[in-house]
Amino acid sequence: MKKDLILVLYGSTGDLSFRKLLPAIVSLKEKEILPEKTIVLALGRRTFDTNEYLEFVKSNNPSLNIDVLKDLVHYHEIQITEEDEYPKLLNLINEYRFKTSRIIHYLSVAPELMLTVANSISQYDVVKKDDLYSSIIFEKPFGVDYHSSRYLNKKLWTLFDEKQIYRIDHYLGKKMLTDLIDIRFKSAIFAPILKTSNVKHIDLIVKEEVGIMNRGAFYESTGASKDMFQSHILQMISLVLMDRPRTFDSKAIINQKVKVIKQLKLDEKSLVFGQYNGYLNEDNVASNSLTETLLSLNMKYKNTTISVLTGKKMNSKETYINYVLNDGSTLRVSIYPELSLTINSKFNSENIVFKHEFSSELDEYAMLLYSAINNQKEMFVRWDEIEASWKFVDNLVSKKKELLIYNKDLK
Repeated sequence: MKKDLILVLYGSTGDLSFRKLLPAIVSLKEKEILPEKTIVLALGRRTFDTNEYLEFVKSNNPSLNIDVLKDLVHYHEIQITEEDEYPKLLNLINEYRFKTSRIIHYLSVAPELMLTVANSISQYDVVKKDDLYSSIIFEKPFGVDYHSSRYLNKKLWTLFDEKQIYRIDHYLGKKMLTDLIDIRFKSAIFAPILKTSNVKHIDLIVKEEVGIMNRGAFYESTGASKDMFQSHILQMISLVLMDRPRTFDSKAIINQKVKVIKQLKLDEKSLVFGQYNGYLNEDNVASNSLTETLLSLNMKYKNTTISVLTGKKMNSKETYINYVLNDGSTLRVSIYPELSLTINSKFNSENIVFKHEFSSELDEYAMLLYSAINNQKEMFVRWDEIEASWKFVDNLVSKKKELLIYNKDLK
């Protein structure tokens, strides 16, 4: 049977598929916002039939509603590093595709395999460069520095049109972050308050109680600067500081975000790199590692100062943005542990507190998949955003100082 939507999931036997991607697909199906004629082609190296694959998924995520997936999923064994597998994949896709079928290729693969798969799906016409019905979603990390990210972008442009490329940062799928644009520019109450000219200082805090959680090899190659700051935090900063776009289409919004990242000024004297006590005892961590698990710094955008703190193994798990206005009032946008907004306005030394709970109907991966299905790119990262953010981070890392060793009670 032909399908209106074909989701091709590369790396379907991996952890990200169990924890995030398949639950997102179930959520979209349960909320009846997937096209009725949808199929998920789950690709993997293991020798499974579809029922065996679904049992494998269930064993890795017992809470997942497998019954929903039974009507959606078809498992296909493939060795993605073998080029002769791709004509077979193309034939499989063609069994289900209309001329106008929407096809999403989600590359949930190791970073070192990203270009291998991209080359193969291009070479064998699994995705044709000018076919705008077909798109490819690339997971982070997208490069390891400015030069590698620029190389990846240039290479992908030889294979695909930029309109087909979706670079994912799951933080951008958080409902509260998408609501930030509405709060800042469309709300009669908050838009006047949150003009950049009215904001003196912004604190952006992303704290975690856990450590690196068996990801020693990965974290050794990134650290807080490249893992959390380069993608998630710079994305949040660009959203909270960007000027009002002329229109609210994805191109105009991303243009403003890029402008912010390019104009950020680093306060080098404020830089603090920290490492939690016990990090050197983690698996796959060098005994003399200088990798940072905490980063603190100040930046300047126009007349607004931005203070950032992110770290692992801290005294609490919380993520929030705190605006300090010129009159001393504060507005806090909390992302975790709750999606909420709190205002403390000062009138005659008394605080008036307003609190608004945000709705959260879909998790971030469901939001992002839904956006990609509908060709909405404002929740994804554009090529120049990535390059600008890596350029900033490369400079930041070059200023790395002696590590502060800290314990969990650090606030």
